[in-house]
Amino acid sequence: MDEGTTAIAEELVTPAIQTQAPETEDEDNNDLENLPEAGDDADDGSDDEVEGTEGEEGSEPEPELLEVEFNGKKHKIPAELKDSLLMHADYTRKTQEVAELRKTVEARQAEAEQQFNVSQDVLQARAALMLHEQQLEQFHNTNWQQLEAEDPIGAMSAWRQFQQLKEERAQIAGYLNEQHMTRNAQAEQETANRLRETREFAEKNIPGWTPEIDTKIANFAISELGQTVDTLKKAYSPNVYKTLHLAWLGHQALQKREAISKPTSQVKPLTTVSSKANPSARKPIGEMSMEEYAAHRKAQMAKAGR
Repeated sequence: MDEGTTAIAEELVTPAIQTQAPETEDEDNNDLENLPEAGDDADDGSDDEVEGTEGEEGSEPEPELLEVEFNGKKHKIPAELKDSLLMHADYTRKTQEVAELRKTVEARQAEAEQQFNVSQDVLQARAALMLHEQQLEQFHNTNWQQLEAEDPIGAMSAWRQFQQLKEERAQIAGYLNEQHMTRNAQAEQETANRLRETREFAEKNIPGWTPEIDTKIANFAISELGQTVDTLKKAYSPNVYKTLHLAWLGHQALQKREAISKPTSQVKPLTTVSSKANPSARKPIGEMSMEEYAAHRKAQMAKAGR
């Protein structure tokens, strides 16, 4: 490269360098102006520490947690919510009890309606059975051979009617027998349930109850109240058994009171036997025989004469 070309290149490069340098200095100056001062840094740090301290001191304490059981599971809840939760649980329990009671009442009502319908059917079946028996009685003395000889067509019709009545009567009698067996089974089951409930009631609610006491109560009801074993089985229930127990206790108390107040036999005073001359001395007049009284009176008269 010659000297002329070099000079031209230097002239072109120098202005570019001079124009870029001021921009760099301005950027550096701007950065220095944006830097925070030392006093500002100290103030900022102290403010952060104060704010942090105030935040810790002003924060609310964590609520006390209690462990409660709900729907078979244990939960930790704030103490202030315990009463509300228990109230809700009690309301839920009572609602469930009401629902169970409603189901029981509806079941008993359905059972009563079913029994009523069965009773109606049984009454109708008994009436039909009586009607069939009356109609069959009309064929009791029928001479079928003679009827067939005199009127074959009429005999055949009467025979078909007779056989149909017999079949229908057998069906009705079978239905009534089945209903009778069903009612007996239900009655036995109900009796067994009542006896079980009565025994459970006695074990829980009668202090000192034992099977021996149960036997005494039953014997008291039979001997003193004129009941029978079958009557007691049909009548036993918790309320009836409680009444019988109280009556038995009262009967025992009366017997003890009568035994205490019953007067004891008075002890007769010893009879002093005197000499043979006065055998009736000191003996009550009411206990003297006629001879002793006569001797006693004679002795008194003799003393008075002296």
